[in-house]
Amino acid sequence: MPEYEIDEDGLPRSIVGEWALEKHERLRKYVDITRATRRKFTIQTGSRKYVAGAAYIDLFAGPGRARIRDSTRVIDGSPVIAAKAAVASTVPFTEMHLADADQQFCDAAVKRVQAAGGIVTGY
Repeated sequence: MPEYEIDEDGLPRSIVGEWALEKHERLRKYVDITRATRRKFTIQTGSRKYVAGAAYIDLFAGPGRARIRDSTRVIDGSPVIAAKAAVASTVPFTEMHLADADQQFCDAAVKRVQAAGGIVTGY
């Protein structure tokens, strides 16, 4: 069971190493550089809402918030970062699929992603 605590919003947040900062920066960059490709599949056409869509899948989503171990720094988790970066790029994901071995983590991630403007369609 991953180490966690309760965040100010009453939902769990994980405790992670400082490595998470680099991981999240790489994720932000990936979402940003793939916006042109996502745009090709998210154009609205006639009676169809989207040509195809652009999905984000996170099989180890965690609770969507974390605290850096041995510090007071609280950060967003991967699914929240991906949702925010996609919305900021003006090409949000048309669906987001989140999973985690811990159901309370998955439930928390869904709430946080939805609050960030992400469209969670499966978990």
